[in-house]
Amino acid sequence: MKKDIFFLLPVFTYGAGQSIKRILIELDDKKYNKNIICLGKCQFKRELKHKKIKIYELNYSKLIFAIKDIRNILIKKTNTQKILISNIHYTNVLSLIFFSNIQKLKLIVSERTAIKELDIYFSILDFIKKKFIKLLIIFFYKKANAIVTNSTKSSKDLKKIIGLRVHTIFSPSFIPSNSSKKKKIEKLKT
Repeated sequence: MKKDIFFLLPVFTYGAGQSIKRILIELDDKKYNKNIICLGKCQFKRELKHKKIKIYELNYSKLIFAIKDIRNILIKKTNTQKILISNIHYTNVLSLIFFSNIQKLKLIVSERTAIKELDIYFSILDFIKKKFIKLLIIFFYKKANAIVTNSTKSSKDLKKIIGLRVHTIFSPSFIPSNSSKKKKIEKLKT
């Protein structure tokens, strides 16, 4: 039986959207029903629909207001195993708070920005907000079935803060310097 996989990215554009698009396209159609949940328009909608990926464009400006609709989407299919891959600190925290009790749902949180960015602030309000998010990360990430970052440095930094295992999965556009693909590209350039 196919698993339902959902990617939750509030704004599905640019770098993170591009990486998730590549991952979704490469996932095995025989194993997964592929879904995207985003706020507003999905920049890659036409291309993804062509690849039979279900897109939920929710008409909200803030994720907190979309929680009920997202929950309804995740609950709809009761007979299948579901996986939600959440992206970005605040989205991950909200997902763990509001969706961790949904039956047959595994939650994977993915960090695409360094945890140290929460230590950079531009106002008192920004300082309070980021410190609060960091506190929620420490408290709620233990509810995740898996925690993933896209760099070894980010994985190490996050592990120091939460004390949990953090997996590193490099971006689909990343080519390690010692890989054969990188060597072929360099050879073609010369």
